[in-house]
Amino acid sequence: DVMRIIKRLDPMPGRQFATSYISRHDNHATPEFFVRYDDVTDSVEIESLNRLPALQVSESYQAQSLSAKVEKDRRRREQLKFVVSSVKRASEFIELLKYRQEALLAIIRAIAAEQITYFKTLDESDLRPLTLKVIADKVGMDVSVVSRATNSRYIDTEDGVKPFRFFFSEGMSMEGSDEDVSTRAIVKAMKEMIDAEDKQHPLTDQRITDELNARGYNIARRTVAKYREERLHLPVAGKRKQLIV
Repeated sequence: DVMRIIKRLDPMPGRQFATSYISRHDNHATPEFFVRYDDVTDSVEIESLNRLPALQVSESYQAQSLSAKVEKDRRRREQLKFVVSSVKRASEFIELLKYRQEALLAIIRAIAAEQITYFKTLDESDLRPLTLKVIADKVGMDVSVVSRATNSRYIDTEDGVKPFRFFFSEGMSMEGSDEDVSTRAIVKAMKEMIDAEDKQHPLTDQRITDELNARGYNIARRTVAKYREERLHLPVAGKRKQLIV
């Protein structure tokens, strides 16, 4: 009887109060910034969503730290060494927090400047090819610093919450154009083609490659196969075939 009761219980009762978005995702992302395009000023507006409070070291501890230099009592001076060390660590921590926030703001400004067309249209195909090195050079930081700063962090946009890494992608040359096209645009074109295909006669990787080449995308069949498997998570044409009675 007890086991029957236990089996009817919900081990995650909070799910019944979750929104439909959270219910579809394992993790709840907290964005650092809200970014939107303003068509009046033809610019991108950035609002910080994770503002730091006005942090500072307690004045009393600062005073004790300063008094350690002039304290004559040896025992008291030894006790104040701990205060001096703690004040120093606290001050360094506050400065690191400020630097982190300033670094993130500089990075998102650089990303917004590079991807302004996307923020204007909210169309993934308008994302420009962008690497961490390009942003690192623009903000004057090391690539590893930009990589750590953008890892597992999110931006809120009018198209929903996006990870920082959403705005980075490799580029591929496009026939008849001097500019590279983002691989996201190619993946999106592939998805649209596969979604619209005849399910009784699905498109092979070669047919997708030929169609993409006809559109000006300079891409090889093996690359198409890689994107289909790794980015779209779709099987080969034979396994996508559906028999309609």
